[in-house]
Amino acid sequence: MKMPLSGISLLLLWVGCHGQVKEPIKGVPSAHLDSANYSISESMPDQAVSVPLIEPKRVRYSIAETKDVSFGEWRGSTVEKIVRFSYRIRVTRAMSEDEMRNMAMDLVTIITCNQSVNALAFAFYLPDSELPGWGPTAGRAEWAPYGEWVRADNVRAGDYSRHQLRIWNYK
Repeated sequence: MKMPLSGISLLLLWVGCHGQVKEPIKGVPSAHLDSANYSISESMPDQAVSVPLIEPKRVRYSIAETKDVSFGEWRGSTVEKIVRFSYRIRVTRAMSEDEMRNMAMDLVTIITCNQSVNALAFAFYLPDSELPGWGPTAGRAEWAPYGEWVRADNVRAGDYSRHQLRIWNYK
């Protein structure tokens, strides 16, 4: 039985799925993390150029909870498991729709690298804003057939040909 992934196991899985970090190629600019800012520099024989990027810092997150909300579905004479996982994600700040989309797709890639699923749901929470009975405070995302969580039974687990990411940003 496969268990849902969370926290550090997702990070380790991502590294395993994407191979090892390669050495930079000489003469090709590479990005470096310089204290709190990103910069691009290219080494030349007599000079170095450093150009700050305008991008804000990447939003940090942690997975607070993972729920297996799978169910059985009759397919002919057998019951097929419809694999669905729901994740509660704590984020460090409000995100733009693009940031939320990128974060959700990174998580989708990490999760589906190890296991086949029918649908994934992400609920994003701002710091110190989780109240009992209330929904996500930063936004939510569903990665499912046609972008609809309730249509998870329209495909077999691992068939992502109809999957779309749907975002609700509460910024």
